[in-house]
Amino acid sequence: MRPQTQPDADFHEWKAIAIGARSQAAKTYLEKHFESFAALGTDELIQHGLSALTGSVADGELTAENTTVAIVGQGLDFTILEGDDLAPHIAKLKEGEVGSGGAAAGGSMETD
Repeated sequence: MRPQTQPDADFHEWKAIAIGARSQAAKTYLEKHFESFAALGTDELIQHGLSALTGSVADGELTAENTTVAIVGQGLDFTILEGDDLAPHIAKLKEGEVGSGGAAAGGSMETD
C-alpha cells in the first residue's frame, strides 16, 4: 500500500495509483484490476503496469526506449528495468499476453 497525504491533510492509502498528465486511463485500468494483484507474481504485475500505461501514451506507443519500470517491494531489491531488460515485457504486451482481461488481452481500458 502506498500512503498519500494531500495538502488539506486528507489521507489516502492506495493499492495502485497513477499520477501525472494523462493518468486517468491508467487509474481506470488499475481500479478495474487491482483486486487480482495480490495473487500475481512480479512478471504479471509488470504486464499489468505496462497495460495501464498504454492508455496514457499521447503520441506513438510504449517501447523499451521510452519506458522504464521500477520494482519495489518488501523483501525485494530495488530494480530498474529499461532497454533490453524491459524489451521482453513490451513484446508480451504487444502480443496480448496480459492475463485476467488486461488491455492487451482485449479488456477495455474504459469504464461505463
